[in-house]
Amino acid sequence: MVTAAVLFIVVDYDTTIQILSAAVFVIGAVILYFLMGSAPDIDATQADQDMPDQRKKTRKKKRPADATLPLSFEDAQEKTATEATDSVKAQTETAAVSSTVRLPYKPKEIEIPEDYYKYNLEAIPRDPRGEFDYLSLRLLTVLKEMLFAHTVGVFWINRDRGQIVIGAHVTDSKQFTPTSRYPLTNDLLGRVAESMRPEIISEIPTEAEAELLPYYNTTQGVHSFVGVPMFFQNDCVAILAADSKAPDSFGLETVATMGHFTALLATLLQSYSHKYDLEADSKLLTVIDNMRQSMSLHLDPYGIASAAATATTEAVDWDYVAVVLNEPSGEWVVKRSVTKMSEEPYIKEGTVIDIENGLVGQVLQSMEPLIADAPPEGKFRFERTEKIRGNGSLCLVPLTTANRCFGIIIAEYKEKHQYAGRDLEILQRIAEIVSMALEVLSLNTLVRQHLMIDETTRVASRTFLLQRLDEERKRCEDHGGEMAFYVVALDHADQLLERHGIAGLEHILKSLGIVLRSSLESYHVVGKLDQSKFGILCLHTGGENAYLVGEKFRAAIASTSLSLDGSSFSVTASIGCCVYAEGMDSGQILNVAQQVVDRAISDGGNCVKVV
Repeated sequence: MVTAAVLFIVVDYDTTIQILSAAVFVIGAVILYFLMGSAPDIDATQADQDMPDQRKKTRKKKRPADATLPLSFEDAQEKTATEATDSVKAQTETAAVSSTVRLPYKPKEIEIPEDYYKYNLEAIPRDPRGEFDYLSLRLLTVLKEMLFAHTVGVFWINRDRGQIVIGAHVTDSKQFTPTSRYPLTNDLLGRVAESMRPEIISEIPTEAEAELLPYYNTTQGVHSFVGVPMFFQNDCVAILAADSKAPDSFGLETVATMGHFTALLATLLQSYSHKYDLEADSKLLTVIDNMRQSMSLHLDPYGIASAAATATTEAVDWDYVAVVLNEPSGEWVVKRSVTKMSEEPYIKEGTVIDIENGLVGQVLQSMEPLIADAPPEGKFRFERTEKIRGNGSLCLVPLTTANRCFGIIIAEYKEKHQYAGRDLEILQRIAEIVSMALEVLSLNTLVRQHLMIDETTRVASRTFLLQRLDEERKRCEDHGGEMAFYVVALDHADQLLERHGIAGLEHILKSLGIVLRSSLESYHVVGKLDQSKFGILCLHTGGENAYLVGEKFRAAIASTSLSLDGSSFSVTASIGCCVYAEGMDSGQILNVAQQVVDRAISDGGNCVKVV
């Protein structure tokens, strides 16, 4: 290769020699390259042969168990690199696992109360009003923290009564007013209610605080105020207000924030309104059903008036309730009177009202429902001598049908502006049912007056019995003779009515009517006086044998076995007798007999008394 290179350089005059010299040089270089590549293997093999036996044994021990041939130089390098890579990878994985399992530091344990993030849903009231107040209070708590306010509250506007009603509120003050409502005036809340636009006050003078913020009992040092109206069904119904002891605490961004809260409160109010209307209608239906059931059991003027008064107390707010009815004599009489405070008398039952001058009389004459304030000094509700303490409001609803006016329902509350259109509608629905019941009672009374036979018991009607009593009295007065009039009262009629119902009581009375007719002579007359009493007119019966005849009636009733609802039982009766004496009229005979039977009942019943 060296000679070829020299020839290539020296012999520059012969091109052929230069080409041959270059070819030889290239071939020699290629051969040298391959010889040098195989040299390490040869050297390694030679070195292995020259190595002492002990050294060979040591090398054999270091070889892998599955190795059968010696490794080349390239294999050894590759193996070394692979082992290094595996080692780095293993260290990296170990570090990663270690970093996953272990934290570089141990965090400080903080005990967080559960009431900060966990709420008991069962604690939320189930009624619509309670649920709305609960949710409103939660929202106001959040708003107060956001605004760093002293007080945040919802103030409702009652335009019918001219009042601000204090709703849910969150405050740091211990002097927040306990009053639930106060008059709608020209304070800050009243100005927002009047303008129906938000208002921001950046600086409130100390001397004007009590006048501008009447919901505090004492001066609080409040300097800032913001009020945002809340709209519902296109009407401003409330004001969301906040105040702060720091001046200039609120701005436009505060109004924007509170606007979102008023929208949320209006949504809650809409849901509450629907729920409340459903609940109120359900309650009213229950009240009306109970009233109808009560009137069906006691279809008389006092029973109907009592049912109407009870329904009124269950349907609206009240301190006093009265029901006035028209008597057959034409007078308007207080039939039922109820008061919450027994130490404060209202109007006594049986009082005849002044139809010309009293407030109740004016409504009866107009026959139009009315919500009014209590009469001022010198005026009166029922009649001039009434002693009613109270300066509140009244709700008066006449009991009318297409034909006539039967009376009026009066509900009174001690505070002014208590009743609104909703209360008037409720009492009108109650009055409609009561008016129909009174009309049915009036028609039934009219029919009974012209009937000779009672439909239930099949004995003579009250009208026919009293007519025969008057005829026989006149005959005895003109031509002489004897007669006795008995009143037979069923013992424990109220208990029998409660146990067996009106249908069961009518069955018992019908059975007693059959027993009494079978015990009488054909010329005697037995009739029904009222719901649980019979009247018997016995001719040719004087004082000597009046008691024996009465005892005969009593024994016949007591020995009769009645069957009802699969059970057998017997009843007893108390009997009072009035023997005719010259000069007595029919009314006196009837009254004496009723007084005597009352005495027999007070003596324990199941006995006969004769006067």
